[in-house]
Amino acid sequence: QSNTFSLEGQTMAPWKFKYAEIRIKGGLNYARKKSNSDTYEDSLTEDVLDDRIIVNGKLKGINDKPETEYNTPWRLYTDIVTRFPRWNLTWTNTFNYTAGYTAWDTSTVNCATDNHSACGSYTGTATEYNKLKFANAFTLDWHFSYDIPMGRNKKLTFNADIHNVLDRTIK
Repeated sequence: QSNTFSLEGQTMAPWKFKYAEIRIKGGLNYARKKSNSDTYEDSLTEDVLDDRIIVNGKLKGINDKPETEYNTPWRLYTDIVTRFPRWNLTWTNTFNYTAGYTAWDTSTVNCATDNHSACGSYTGTATEYNKLKFANAFTLDWHFSYDIPMGRNKKLTFNADIHNVLDRTIK
C-alpha cells in the first residue's frame, strides 16, 4: 500500500532589492508505503515457508513478518532563492525538516547455539526483527548557479551544490 501527498506554495513575484531578488517557496510532503515484502520479486517457495522469524521476542512463521516502512512519514521544506542579476548568480538555501520514524533492523539467530529465549525447542536459524527509532532531522543545503551569457538568448550555466551545510550527523 502506497500513498503520497504533497502541498507546495511560493511567492507570486520576487521581492526586488537594489542588488538582489528573493523568492520563497516551500512545501510539505507526506509519504507512506507499507509492505511485508522487501521486493516485488519475493516469492514464497516451500523451503521459505518453513523459515522462522523472531518479532517482539516471539518465534513466528514467515507469514507473520512485520510490515516495513521505507519512507519517512513527512518532510517540510523551505527554499529561499536569492538571485543577483548583476552578477548572473543564484543562491538557493533549502531548509529541510524530516519527521522521525521507526524501521526494522534484522539479524540472524542460530537457535541451536545462541540460546535465545524465543527459540524454545526450535533448533534452526531465524531472522530477528528489532524496531529502530530515528529522530527528527533538520538539514540545510545550498545550491549555487552561475550563468555566462553566450549571445542570442543562450547561456552557459555552472552549478554547485553543498549538501548538509551544517554537517549534522543523521542516523
